[in-house]
Amino acid sequence: MTDSTGTLFLYGVVVGAVALLGLSLLLSGARRTARRGRTARRGLKESRRDAIAADEARIPAENDEHGRRHQR
Repeated sequence: MTDSTGTLFLYGVVVGAVALLGLSLLLSGARRTARRGRTARRGLKESRRDAIAADEARIPAENDEHGRRHQR
């Protein structure tokens, strides 16, 4: 009886270690995915900000050019 109890305990330790390893791999993958998503969102926000600034710089220049054409 002692031999089978010890073996069962050893199997439990092995199964627990494998489960812990799998959980740590799963969590590290989720953390990496979240970091990649955060970086992509930050890049998108900067890109949108640059596009808005370029549009705001372009619109007054177009209005000035349009006004000069009609004054001639």
